[in-house]
Amino acid sequence: MNVIKKFWHDEQGAYALLYSLMIPMLVGFYAVMIDGSNIQTTRARFNDGMNQGILAVGLMDNRNQNAEHKIANQTMIKQYLKYYVPAEDKAFHDIDVVADENRGPNNELQSIIYHGTGAVIRHPILLEKHDIHQMGLLHDINVTADSSAGTVMHEIQNMDQPTDYVFVVDFSSAMNGASSESGLNKIQLIQKAVGDFGKSILAGNSKSTIGIVPYSIGVPIKLPNKNMFGGQAMACSVAGALSGSYQDLNLKFWYDKGFKNTMFGDSLAAEGKYHDGQLQNYYSHNVAKYFSTNLDGLVSKGWCVKHTSSSFANYSCDADPAANLVKNYSYFQTSRMVAQALVLKSKKHYSLENVETTDFDSTLADGYLFSDDAVKLWNLVPTSVLANQTPATGDDVQMFPEMCISAGSSIALHSTTTTPPPVIATPLPRRSGDDDDDDDDQGDDDDVSIAYVHTSETINSNSASISSSSDEGDDSGDDDDDDDDDDDDDDGGIKSPCGSTGGGDDDDDDGRSYVVDVCKCGATGTVTRGGDDDDDDDDDDDDDDDDDDDDDDDDDGGSRRPTTTVNCDPPVPSTTTSITNSEPASYLIELTSNSNVLKEFAHMRIVNGAFSDSSSGLLRSVPVIAKGINPRKVIVVISGNDDKNLSASASSATGPLAMTQMLHKEKHICSNIIDGLKHYPKGTLTKASDIYYFSIGDDTSAQQRSQFWSDYCVGQNHAMFVSDYEKLMAGLNKITQSSSVHFINNTEKL
Repeated sequence: MNVIKKFWHDEQGAYALLYSLMIPMLVGFYAVMIDGSNIQTTRARFNDGMNQGILAVGLMDNRNQNAEHKIANQTMIKQYLKYYVPAEDKAFHDIDVVADENRGPNNELQSIIYHGTGAVIRHPILLEKHDIHQMGLLHDINVTADSSAGTVMHEIQNMDQPTDYVFVVDFSSAMNGASSESGLNKIQLIQKAVGDFGKSILAGNSKSTIGIVPYSIGVPIKLPNKNMFGGQAMACSVAGALSGSYQDLNLKFWYDKGFKNTMFGDSLAAEGKYHDGQLQNYYSHNVAKYFSTNLDGLVSKGWCVKHTSSSFANYSCDADPAANLVKNYSYFQTSRMVAQALVLKSKKHYSLENVETTDFDSTLADGYLFSDDAVKLWNLVPTSVLANQTPATGDDVQMFPEMCISAGSSIALHSTTTTPPPVIATPLPRRSGDDDDDDDDQGDDDDVSIAYVHTSETINSNSASISSSSDEGDDSGDDDDDDDDDDDDDDGGIKSPCGSTGGGDDDDDDGRSYVVDVCKCGATGTVTRGGDDDDDDDDDDDDDDDDDDDDDDDDDGGSRRPTTTVNCDPPVPSTTTSITNSEPASYLIELTSNSNVLKEFAHMRIVNGAFSDSSSGLLRSVPVIAKGINPRKVIVVISGNDDKNLSASASSATGPLAMTQMLHKEKHICSNIIDGLKHYPKGTLTKASDIYYFSIGDDTSAQQRSQFWSDYCVGQNHAMFVSDYEKLMAGLNKITQSSSVHFINNTEKL
């Protein structure tokens, strides 16, 4: 009983009861505090992530120009948000970026404002599923950035800093294809945009310079001399070091030696005779024809040598002493195997400079690429178009026939052949008076006329058509002295074709006509008709009687029939040959501040059959721009075609595409160039250097080219694909603009 009383009066349990009542309230209170604290922390970190993300978008500055750019901006924001606010992907939603352009009074772009928005879902500590009701935050919370966060302004100012620019332009045959700009193909679009952009930068700073590097596979250049035809001498060039013995091969000797696939492994004599024969053929069909002479005539000029030995072709021809096979036969003997190996690999890849022949380490080491020492060049044999035929002849004497096709033909020999039209002679005039001895003044058998016609049955020949017509009357018009109606064919009258009787007499009293096609009847050469019409044996003219007198029976005052001829031989065509020296289709232009080079560039043209090799253009541009003395250097690559791939797939590429993949993916050529321009050549004043890439087109290939250069060369901000003039000009103008990015409040947008 005492125990019960003690328990009943014990007050210590009051605290337990009190705590049991307060614990749910305390849990809910702390849950609200924790959730609220988490939300505030999340918001602060979300603000930071949004600010850093939009800053990166502003620096990238793609301006939401297309759907791909917009997705890239959204992805950039999301990546920063995930870093600052770790959460599952599905927790982030409504991520977006808006880009607003601000333009000045002359429509010049002054700034771009980027504003980012988005939200992340945060889960409270206590939810209804825990069966704890009305304590803490009961629902998921959308956390967004503050209104002052997520907005930056990208301000733009045009620079007048003196800069060296080199435009590396695709001159492959695909550049003749249509662009999205009405009335312009791809190369015309580039020529227009580069021309306008070039004028503005040269006008903006007189110290700025421009260079042009037109490429296909290799880059054509003008030489300071004329070729053998008096036109512009041209060479093909690449930049880079070749491996092993290829580096020392004398291309000035080998450039005009063509190689056929079946000749590799031939004996020394057989190979020499083959090269000699190809050059003989070239000089015979091109050079001799140009100078209206033959090979013997070229011997007198000192360009050919006539042989009696069977070791050579009948003539050894080469106007270039450095390449002459006979004069340099010992070098030919010692170097031909190296040349064969180089040509074999070049045929495989369409280029002298390929993944098998290039020494990449030497190319990128010690500033080698930044001087003309890196340039390999060889003369281009002047090609010609003969008798309006294509393709141009001359490939048989080119060591690398697939390279520098974009240089174009050097000469054009156009021949025009005309066949004389058939001549229709005026019919012979009729005699006045008669030839017979009667007194009727009728029966003029000289009413015969001869005309020349070109019959459709006789090709390339003339025909003599002889017809007779009679006067009216029964007995008038016979050649004899009687008045009968007999056929007096013995007096030399006109017979029917090929001498057969025509069923009538030739005294014309029956009104018959006969046609004699003397050419069809086997006559050749010139056939004459006319002269003495009589059948007697006298020496008088036009005596048609049968007597033996010496009198001229044309006592009626008739005139002598004219002599008329017809030529039965085929007409001889006449050929007129016109010869022109063509201007090169494209060629490298060194750095200059002379705006006339833009006119030269505008007149360059595309040659069919030329493939694309952007690596040869990029490498060749480096020695060109390295000569500039300005503090900033910019290389602008503009392409409208994929690099040539001789394999079925890009993963196992051969040819120019394999070279491009090697240089960009493994050798990081762009970073080497950008960094090297600040150090080479020694003493350079260059403080800044950049490479930009423009892919012409709006198809998948154009986007893929742009993405490749973005990933492996210039970065996303310096690579873009464009399809029209406005977009290309906008991209080019960015090169000359300086910019800064800073945070602003949303109210500043107004």
